[in-house]
Amino acid sequence: MYLPRRALCCLFVLALASPSTRAEAAFITGTIGFNDDTTTANTTSVNTATSFNFLSGTPPMSALRTVGNGTGSFAAITAGTIVDSTPLQFTSSPFLTLTLGTSSFFAGTVTGDFNIPGTNFRTVTLSGNITSSVNAFDPTPARFIIQLNQVGGPGTTIAFAGTIAASAVPEPASLGLFGIGTAGVLGLARYRKRKANA
Repeated sequence: MYLPRRALCCLFVLALASPSTRAEAAFITGTIGFNDDTTTANTTSVNTATSFNFLSGTPPMSALRTVGNGTGSFAAITAGTIVDSTPLQFTSSPFLTLTLGTSSFFAGTVTGDFNIPGTNFRTVTLSGNITSSVNAFDPTPARFIIQLNQVGGPGTTIAFAGTIAASAVPEPASLGLFGIGTAGVLGLARYRKRKANA
């Protein structure tokens, strides 16, 4: 059964013009920045290290990894809040876990490890999810960009700065409307092709 061109066009216009209803799912939005000036590496050089430790003391405690700023869902978090962290390591997943109150960021993938020899500077990009232990929000995809700087060269303190940016999942209603609109366009194209060949 083929729909007339007018019906296909109406379907497409309705799909694009219909207001999107907000889904029940609540995702994290915005960004949050961190600072840490006591980072250590498993080698003496930031450029050759295969893991970075953000814990210090006996027993291990959170070092000076603190919240610097936040936007969106993170805007209410006070600057200077200490964040618990596992070491950043490149051998097994999760590569890093950050815990802030009842939420945690689990890094499941290293998407980029930019290391320029001789600069004593390194950038690592991690992808993962932010989750809540009290179900305050839905698991939210996020990317964590870490910058490690060793100003004095091998053997000296490694400074850290990083930002987590949340990437909220599209609402199901929006995806449904997009699908309807796409189907309308494809249907119209097929209709025109058949009419041209007739």
